[in-house]
Amino acid sequence: FAFETGEEMRAVRQFSIALILSASVIGSAVGAPAAPANPALHGDPAKVALAMQILEATHAAANTSTMVDMMLPNMMNMVKGSAPGVSDAVVNRFASIVRAKMNAGIPKLLQMEAQVWSQHFSVAELRQLAAFYHSGLGQRLIDETPKVMKDVVPLGMAWGRATGQQAMQETLSQMRKQGVKI
Repeated sequence: FAFETGEEMRAVRQFSIALILSASVIGSAVGAPAAPANPALHGDPAKVALAMQILEATHAAANTSTMVDMMLPNMMNMVKGSAPGVSDAVVNRFASIVRAKMNAGIPKLLQMEAQVWSQHFSVAELRQLAAFYHSGLGQRLIDETPKVMKDVVPLGMAWGRATGQQAMQETLSQMRKQGVKI
């Protein structure tokens, strides 16, 4: 898309940098490993196909899209904090495009996930998992998981902040008592 002013272009550059940094921070905060630079995932095509069926049954694409939507407001706030002169219109416009591009990449992510699943489960196990997710209880689990996550994620974040802060303070105190300058 075209930028109307140099200020918009500068704002988008700042937003891009902050978005990349915030995505990295968010990933680190939830313990997500960094993606390999050149993933060399291979898997038995039959097992990968079964794993894809499981991902489809569990609405993995929609859930991933929901996670993108949940991450964007935090990223936008971080960008606004690092580039306070950026107008809301520019931030919203940029976020909309980022959302679309991230969602367009979901099929590739799911293919990589299916390859990983295929490396951890046998064909028989994948068939059992697929059967479970198509069962009544499996369908209920699929339906309730996003609702549970909406309740659990804030709890985990609050726990991480409080526990992390306490652990850091206690560790600093302990190390200082041992004569470590930190």
